[in-house]
Amino acid sequence: MADQKMKAACKLIDAVIAASREFGSDSAVVAVDRGGHVLAAKRQDLAGYPTFDAARKKAATSAVLGLPTKMVAGFTSADQLAARALHSHDDMLAVPGGAPIILNGRVVGGIGVSGGHYSEDQEILDRALVAAKAEKLPQQEG
Repeated sequence: MADQKMKAACKLIDAVIAASREFGSDSAVVAVDRGGHVLAAKRQDLAGYPTFDAARKKAATSAVLGLPTKMVAGFTSADQLAARALHSHDDMLAVPGGAPIILNGRVVGGIGVSGGHYSEDQEILDRALVAAKAEKLPQQEG
């Protein structure tokens, strides 16, 4: 499973970097395991300094909660208690641009993208996930 998880993470990262180039943006992308620990990462040359940390936090949020961060952002915008609880954890970020990595129907990690406005990060992630689905990568199963 560890090999399969790392392979999926690296292929997703490559898909994000390709989508970022097509979008005309420079991004950082981080893949984490279910516990939020970094598996693999890339940062394009012109991606700003804080982008890596934001991408890591988006990935961790998706991995731990098993949800895309765009959904988490929606929940927290409507529920102040949930927002305070989530924001009290330094390694979580309820901002669009993160998604869980799913293998064999189970959440095994998360991926996060940062580099521009969160709507751009989400668009880049969406494009990468569509490309990954077209390639039938494992995270699209289930």
